[in-house]
Amino acid sequence: MTQGFITTRPLATHEELAAMFGASADLITLHELDGTVRLASESCRTILGLAPEGLIGRTPAETYLYAEDVPVLAAALDRLRKSDSVQFTSRARTEAGKPEWLETKMSVVRDPNGSATGLLAISRVVTDRLEADRRLHAQLERYNQLTDAIPGMTVWIVDRDLRCRFAAGAGLSSIGLDPASCIDRPLSELLAADRLLASRPHLDEAFAGRSSAEEDTSLVGHHFWLQYIPVPGPAGSVEEVLVVTLEVTDREHTHEALRRSEASFSSAFDSSPIGMVMTAPDGSVLRVNDAFCDLSQRPRDELHRGTLLELVHPDDVESSQELTGKMLAGATRTAMTEKRLLRPDQSVVHVLMSTTVVRDEAGGPLHLVTQVLDVTDRRRLEAYLEELALRDPLTGAHNRRVLDVELARRLAVESSGPPRGAVVLFDIDHFKEVNDTFGHQIGDDVLRHLVAAWRHRLRRADVLVRTGGDEFVVLLGDAEPGHAELVARDLVELADEAILTVTGVATSVSAGMALFRPDEDPDKLLRRADDALYLAKRAGRGRLMVDPADLDQ
Repeated sequence: MTQGFITTRPLATHEELAAMFGASADLITLHELDGTVRLASESCRTILGLAPEGLIGRTPAETYLYAEDVPVLAAALDRLRKSDSVQFTSRARTEAGKPEWLETKMSVVRDPNGSATGLLAISRVVTDRLEADRRLHAQLERYNQLTDAIPGMTVWIVDRDLRCRFAAGAGLSSIGLDPASCIDRPLSELLAADRLLASRPHLDEAFAGRSSAEEDTSLVGHHFWLQYIPVPGPAGSVEEVLVVTLEVTDREHTHEALRRSEASFSSAFDSSPIGMVMTAPDGSVLRVNDAFCDLSQRPRDELHRGTLLELVHPDDVESSQELTGKMLAGATRTAMTEKRLLRPDQSVVHVLMSTTVVRDEAGGPLHLVTQVLDVTDRRRLEAYLEELALRDPLTGAHNRRVLDVELARRLAVESSGPPRGAVVLFDIDHFKEVNDTFGHQIGDDVLRHLVAAWRHRLRRADVLVRTGGDEFVVLLGDAEPGHAELVARDLVELADEAILTVTGVATSVSAGMALFRPDEDPDKLLRRADDALYLAKRAGRGRLMVDPADLDQ
């Protein structure tokens, strides 16, 4: 039997089809084989602002399709001569004047003998989804542009198997790589053996939860700063390390100029595009360049009257004093560290500081020269990447890692007093049939639409987690039992409405709820909620069941 729609008698009357399609939120149209509309659903009024009678007897090109997209429809009709179903996206004119993007699936209608008698089209409005996809793409592109815009900068994310999970930055070209070629490849294929060997101790330190830094001069003619930053997961364990590499060859040329002559020093110091500060051993500022004045947003004379330590964030002062003491004592000549500086308006700027002690012939410290690079944008990128690691990429809901941490944290708080809160498990009934009937893309739309509807109902303090394909968990913190049950029932109803809106077919969601109890561990709480979910399914699905032990609360 060929695919498509098969009828066992002549096509239904317009009245019968209108009644069948009337409840659908999608635009459903029945066409002649040349594309002329034979019947249209009532939803064309809400989607296009047109009555069904305005479409019947005319082609979409004559009524609502934009001229630029007419070839798209023509190509679809041409493909239907060889297949029973096609899918395409086009723009529709509306009476409100706002174009809507429609995703259309068009199938051949056949009689019992297999002869084509018409075409059936189901069109769904996907304007919001396409706009969301466009914004997400633009945001990711912005972060790639950000790393590419910083000369010599490279950002890597490495997992415990020492495989590259993310790569970006203009610095990749200096080692003959591009971002796409790095993803999911082991570092042993991307780095020279001696460079990988030198990086291993720092990677081990980062996976143990400690940041570290090094300088690399193994590539002839180049000098690099490298920082290894642990990326802890919600449970606290470090599964990935962020490696930031910055080529500072120009900085080393500047230092060489300092050693060669005082004249060269003055020129390099003042004209350097990187902020530079010369301080006395007691920390007082002796000299700054224009770049540092711009970075700190302070005038030169003000900086000369104070100390560099006065600009450092209070939380970073102690570590700064300790590092300076070690350098003056001769433990190291050069040090690189990341600090926070405060501007006059109390805004924070994250900086990477490379400090060198200049000594006299007897070995006594004359002064310290510090180069200061603004890495605020890089820190924002790090925060963004950490956020991505905690989100379900399809729906934007939190993932299982967040659930584990939030349950442990909230139960620890709740255990000190009467229980206030609940965990609710949700499961979409017969979701496999939704995917099998409408396709996985529609199934994905259902999940996104459901999560969006739930977010409008939940408070900021509540936590929405996707744990599986069609499985969700909601943590309702600081809520009385009655209120928690009310919210859970609202979520069940919202889910039913969301599924109907997307598919046009009524289905249901089952849910099980368990209240927080003092001294109860997360696994036991989840098991009680799962048992309640099982009771909901046994009772006929499409309902909320509360753990029987909680019904008297």
